[in-house]
Amino acid sequence: MSQTLKRAGAMTGTVLGLGVLAAGCLTRPVVSYTPTLKTNFTDQLSNTSVDKVDILFMIDNSASMGDKQVLLADAVPDMLTRLVTPNCIDAQGNIQGSATQAGVCPAGSAVEFPPVHDMHIGIVSSSLGGRGGAGAANYNGSDECNPSADNTVVTTGLTPQHNNDKGELLNRAGEDEHSVQIAQTDNYLAWFPATAGAAGSTAPQPPVTTVGAANQYTVADTTLNPSPDDTTLIGAFQDMVVGVHEQGCGYEAQLEGWYHFLIEPNPYASIVYSSASVPIASYQGVDQTILKQRHDFLRPDSLVAVIVVTDENHSAGDPLSLDGEGWAFENTAFPYSPGWDLGYGAAEGTKVCATNPLDPGCVSCATLSTADRASQCQDQSDSGAGIYYVPIKYDIPNLRFFHERQRFGIDYHYPPSRYINALQNGIVPDQSYTGAQCTNPLFAASLPTSSTAELCKLTPNSTSGRLPGGNLVYYAAITGVPHQLIQATPGDGTCAATSAKADCPQKPLLTAADWQLIIGQDPINYNFTGVDFHMLESWAPRTQAVAQAAGAVNYSNCPPTASDTCDPINGREYDTTYLQQGYADLEYACTFQFAQPKNCDSPQYAGACDCLASAPADAVPLPPPNSGSSLCQVNPGDAGYSDTQLYGKAYPSIDELYVAQQMGQYGIVSSLCPIHTQYSQTDPLYGYRPAVNAIVDRLKAALQVSCPPHKLTLDPDSGKVDDCLVLATFNDGTTSCNETLGYSNVSSAEALADFQANQHNTWVANGQVGKDPSLELTCQLGSLTAAGGACQIPQNADPNYQGWCYVENTGTASSDAGGGCSYQILFANGGPAKDVTVSLTCVEQASIGDGG
Repeated sequence: MSQTLKRAGAMTGTVLGLGVLAAGCLTRPVVSYTPTLKTNFTDQLSNTSVDKVDILFMIDNSASMGDKQVLLADAVPDMLTRLVTPNCIDAQGNIQGSATQAGVCPAGSAVEFPPVHDMHIGIVSSSLGGRGGAGAANYNGSDECNPSADNTVVTTGLTPQHNNDKGELLNRAGEDEHSVQIAQTDNYLAWFPATAGAAGSTAPQPPVTTVGAANQYTVADTTLNPSPDDTTLIGAFQDMVVGVHEQGCGYEAQLEGWYHFLIEPNPYASIVYSSASVPIASYQGVDQTILKQRHDFLRPDSLVAVIVVTDENHSAGDPLSLDGEGWAFENTAFPYSPGWDLGYGAAEGTKVCATNPLDPGCVSCATLSTADRASQCQDQSDSGAGIYYVPIKYDIPNLRFFHERQRFGIDYHYPPSRYINALQNGIVPDQSYTGAQCTNPLFAASLPTSSTAELCKLTPNSTSGRLPGGNLVYYAAITGVPHQLIQATPGDGTCAATSAKADCPQKPLLTAADWQLIIGQDPINYNFTGVDFHMLESWAPRTQAVAQAAGAVNYSNCPPTASDTCDPINGREYDTTYLQQGYADLEYACTFQFAQPKNCDSPQYAGACDCLASAPADAVPLPPPNSGSSLCQVNPGDAGYSDTQLYGKAYPSIDELYVAQQMGQYGIVSSLCPIHTQYSQTDPLYGYRPAVNAIVDRLKAALQVSCPPHKLTLDPDSGKVDDCLVLATFNDGTTSCNETLGYSNVSSAEALADFQANQHNTWVANGQVGKDPSLELTCQLGSLTAAGGACQIPQNADPNYQGWCYVENTGTASSDAGGGCSYQILFANGGPAKDVTVSLTCVEQASIGDGG
């Protein structure tokens, strides 16, 4: 190359490869110099798209989740198929079918984003065991989820209980809970097709080489009919979703479940209790299985999506809170109460808590002196224990996890801020409350495989990989919110003007007004101003005055005495007390009709059905009463209800929704109550199809190729851009340019000097963080011609040659090169490694008279 290259503000960054072909991004404008008739610019070659996706599902496995798991399994084919064979889009934005796994689209259309060629998919559950004193020497009462009861079968033919899945990846499939072979040994699925786009990468283990046909789950129960082919990516994941089952812990740790696996620097192996009269909880050991699974599952440069599927609010208490006595809130009996041996429940909060939970005087009455209790506490006169609730009447342990400060004067469960911080920040606290601030494993350069490493001091990603606050971490909640609150309206641009409101899809983005309807103005601080009444957590019937058009039904006033279909969102309110013994349930956020009724007499639903004719006398928590719930079928000829369940339900899921709101554009919400519940192969609103499509629609912002802002000049004779250099700076200590792989010494000493001067100046301006890149080796990457949307490696060159080329008219290219761009910079064999910074420096000759 004979031209002299002039300096023009170098920028640095790291290349992210896209299989065989990786795209460059030109971000700076052309700067013209009239006297020399030349245009000079230097740009970073980077790509906002990614070539790896790690998806972690947290699937609630508590009672009544089986019907939701089936709907999720039905939606799995849509999500995975679209990720590996994206939509082809024409110039008007219409979908013209699906691309091939290599990204080939019909003429006149372009792939919406490059197909995903490297994907990990894992599942954790909501069961982390009971923290209510199981194993404590002096604990009293019963622990709802005693970990020692795991995998027990009370009656022959029932699905085993799974009270403590420990936050580890699950590989349970089908009714018999067999392991999916292709998910062994780390219990996640790996997608790595045999396509050109996947060449040159390290194959994840175990590889999955085919995508199977969609398998529909056609019945309300979890019987697989037909059973999916779990040697395929789709079939295996469908089988694993349903295999999570619904015999897990009723203290749902939906947020803590994924946090424990993905984020916790030193995940505990067990919770132990002291032998004191009031046991003190502490963590013991490190879960080596989690460390190994996390190391293998989570890549430092992948797009990460955490998808939570649950029908109620987060219910994980912090056992180490309250100086190690927080475990008691998941225990039927409560320490300090005069009737601890008799099983008296938690203490009430002071009087001010009921009206102003944030008042400094709102505390637990158990912390006050006898004299202060008399003036500040409202005695529960019918409890028989002064300020302590009777669990069976006012304090069912499974219902303690809503409005805790208002009722008990104490916040004892993990706050949503814990999970928001985990998804956005590079630093998280250690589990043991030592005060240590640890590198967040989600943003670490590498992960340990065992606790022999320093777990709190992982090396963070610096300029490459997944970075805090970046665009590579997404959170989605398919949970308890009425679909009517997030649904588009006819004629709004998302839903056709001729559509019925009930047939509109969900909104692509939620506004501030939408969020106020969903969670209120500030739910964490008890400000529910503007919230839709269906989203208020309550064990008593709710009402809400709403302005209605003349003659319209006021659906906010459907009391327990109303018809079962009075309210199209949740049927109606209902009396949640059971045999006058006390509250046994919360009011529903929404309900949905099953495609087929569910017989609650079936042994497989023992403890996991909402329409039982009777319950054991000692059942705690009490099951919801058939006579009050609108979920059950009315017995012919009388006012009673049968054991046949017609509807599923979801409760207000405030914590999960709040995390999504705080994640902004990286948070996605969908309803667990489907818009349409009758299966149709072509209905986009069936089941959780709206949810999974909303997730992919949001993820594609990071998956899409970023198009250069302007064209380069392609020499017609050479087929190359003769006025540009691609310079590669090695950040790994490399000392010489490897010509065999396409790297040579920079041909222009002046260009190299100017480039390195700008590297140094940028490093100084950025606070001199890390190494000075101007002191590292910089080589020139070989220029190649292009054909068929790919760089052509020279004949007889090393097969791993890594040159670059420039292609035009790639918007409809039959390769990964396109991604909707009409011109693009590509790299052969995946381009430079992740720790190589690549920049483009150009001098374009201007025509005489151009002026500039």
